[in-house]
Amino acid sequence: MQLAKTAKQCINRKLSSLKSLFDYLQNKAEPSDLKPYIQRNVMAKMDLNVVKESQETIANRIDGKILREEDFESFRLFVAHDFGEINKENKRIFNFHQFNRERDTAIVSLILGSGLRLSEVAGINIEDLDMNKALVRVIRKGNKEQYVYFSKKALLDLENYLQIRTSRYIPEKNESFLFIAAPIGRRGKSRRLTQRSIEKLIEKYASASLSRRMTQSLPCSRSNDTKLLYSDLVPAVIE
Repeated sequence: MQLAKTAKQCINRKLSSLKSLFDYLQNKAEPSDLKPYIQRNVMAKMDLNVVKESQETIANRIDGKILREEDFESFRLFVAHDFGEINKENKRIFNFHQFNRERDTAIVSLILGSGLRLSEVAGINIEDLDMNKALVRVIRKGNKEQYVYFSKKALLDLENYLQIRTSRYIPEKNESFLFIAAPIGRRGKSRRLTQRSIEKLIEKYASASLSRRMTQSLPCSRSNDTKLLYSDLVPAVIE
């Protein structure tokens, strides 16, 4: 009986991940041509298995979905420090993380501390920031201008990043975009970090963080579920 229940729960996780993925591709993704990646969501009519749960099980499951401040801070610290520590043996990954550590921490901290979408974060210029008031000007859907406050933690991480931005990424004088991609090659030029690049770097950290935290608690999940599971921690990733 218990094995059958566990099997149904495991299948439900897979189905739920697929439903989330198809919904994202049809309704939430923002490709450059503004057209959805898929026209028909074949998972929309797919029902999950019915699994009877006790009130205690339901309460524990809901508690696991609640976004807590310590979860945000734990992930922020993972990006700032732990990711580099667990990759010390791989010099390429370690050096790349050391080079971009302040930038990536500022990005994650800003998302967690403001609720901005990835496209909004990618479009920020330095002049959009008001560091005295801890707010940022963004252009939202419909070309609407809005000022959004961010947390003190995000403010500190942004200050740390701005201290090394010019010397490390060497932007041109007329390049005012906030988050810069590392130059490629000796003659490579700095450029704006795109929405897709930000999404990929967050997925990278999420995969590494969640694989370490959830290996024991989610034994039937696989690594390719990790990105979807991370949406419970940081919804901005899939907005």
